[in-house]
Amino acid sequence: MLRLFAQRSQRGRKIPDLLVAAAAEALDLAVLHYDGDFDLIASVTGQRCTWVVPGGSAD
Repeated sequence: MLRLFAQRSQRGRKIPDLLVAAAAEALDLAVLHYDGDFDLIASVTGQRCTWVVPGGSAD
């Protein structure tokens, strides 16, 4: 996954976020999140992700 992001110039994603996304992708699961980084990850990987609440509503 890191290689894929490097090829698309998507640097700066947090390693824990990439690990969560990779595990979800390997198990064909959607990522339930409250972190916009997962939308960026999904734009590269094409995997499913869903906000658990609207962004900015739980801060």
